[in-house]
Amino acid sequence: NGTNPTAEGSSSATATSSAPTSISVTSTSSYDSAFTGISVVVAQNATSCYALPIPTPSLHESLLNVTDRTPPYIEAFYLNESTHSVQYLRLIDNATNPVLVDVSDPSKLGIVDKAGNVLSIDSEGLHFASANCSPKIDVFISGFFQQLNTLTNSTCTNTTDIPVNGTNSGRLPVFKGTLAEMAQDAFDVTLHLKDQCGNPVRADLPVSVALGGTQCIVLPGTTGDFVANCAFPGSGSDSMECETSVQQTLDHLTQGSLVGSCPSLTSVWSLLFQQLGSVINVDELLQPFIDAGLQLGSDAGRGILSVIDSFMNLYDFSAATFKNSTSGSGSGLGDIVEGYGVTTIKTEVCRSLISTETLNLTFTAGTSTTPISLANVTSLPSTGSEYERNVTDPTALACCPNANACVVQDGERFYPPEASIPNSDCLCGKTLEGGGIGFRTGRCVGYDQCNSTSPCAGGGVCLVDNCCGFNVCVNGTECSAPKAGGMRVNLFGTETSGGLF
Repeated sequence: NGTNPTAEGSSSATATSSAPTSISVTSTSSYDSAFTGISVVVAQNATSCYALPIPTPSLHESLLNVTDRTPPYIEAFYLNESTHSVQYLRLIDNATNPVLVDVSDPSKLGIVDKAGNVLSIDSEGLHFASANCSPKIDVFISGFFQQLNTLTNSTCTNTTDIPVNGTNSGRLPVFKGTLAEMAQDAFDVTLHLKDQCGNPVRADLPVSVALGGTQCIVLPGTTGDFVANCAFPGSGSDSMECETSVQQTLDHLTQGSLVGSCPSLTSVWSLLFQQLGSVINVDELLQPFIDAGLQLGSDAGRGILSVIDSFMNLYDFSAATFKNSTSGSGSGLGDIVEGYGVTTIKTEVCRSLISTETLNLTFTAGTSTTPISLANVTSLPSTGSEYERNVTDPTALACCPNANACVVQDGERFYPPEASIPNSDCLCGKTLEGGGIGFRTGRCVGYDQCNSTSPCAGGGVCLVDNCCGFNVCVNGTECSAPKAGGMRVNLFGTETSGGLF
């Protein structure tokens, strides 16, 4: 691996130096550029300057396979440990030195070399600084983003299509980029479902299946069967959050723009390279220091000259990496990405998350609102999985296994405790056919009577051996979705003479 840029250890957005500050300002009149309002402000020893906003040791470093790669290439991505969003990329330049690209703020871009020298771009212009802010050079451009829009004849459209990392605490948006489609594996799950009466469920019973936080596509099969096609590992998984962020980052750097400006970064870098040649060169960046009294023959002079040379190397590498190229990939970075393949990059960056993540395969059906676990999935199943489950269909008869008869004791009539259906306010009575039926209400009145030759109408069920003393019709489905509550076991004790039970 390459040695990381030295700015990585900083935990704040500024680096500090206690040395005195000397400043000179260069006017705009001498520059041959389409940009107007250019001011170069230099500080030999600045009190603050750019530094990485998040120290790299607190991030997850994910290395790419760079075997047989020829510089320049992408070596690593740095991910937020909790959101799995990309914060930095580490490139290897033509001299095999590491260069860190800070993409943590969508309105800025920071580029840091091995020595910790920084080139950053924001709405005010371009900024150069050494690791200890000595020296620091700001190239301020009045209304910079607006000038970029004007000079590139750009208007902002679809600015939210390629979100950039770390800008909100929620889950990352669904990928909308165009470098490559999100590629996922998939597997099938077959559910064999029976209702509370032991019959295969109806085809239109609401059934859902999910892997982790990602819903599967569910279609009814043969009677009682449902087939779910599940993407692995799923868009809501840690690994797919990671892949989404990697895709967004690559799209941002090769197609996207800085928030607040309209042209793509590739167009911006091309324009800067064309129009700031008279501003960003060794002589022009050195001149303000000379005007402020710096002696080039002194140790300080030689030191500043050496750092400015490093600034120019960083600027030239950045321009070559990000500006438009004649290739079909659009930029030097686009060529690098194409050399790997987007899918390969995403897979290699995020594979460690796939190998450590356990996803819960769950389903809901019928009256169930809480997902029921089917299995824990840690890798793509090699074959389709099948599961047999019993569910409650609210439109089917409320069959129950513990059918009981009314008990007559000491002149009282009541259902025994074992007739109660758990977690409901229903009782399990006997049907004319000998099965069990859950019921909650009924009337001991003549017109509700029933027998084998006079069945119940409208989906009712004939309840026998009940506390009325004769067969009566009850609602056969009212307990398919029972209400929570406690059941008074002796409910019938005082309501058997034509009353409600």
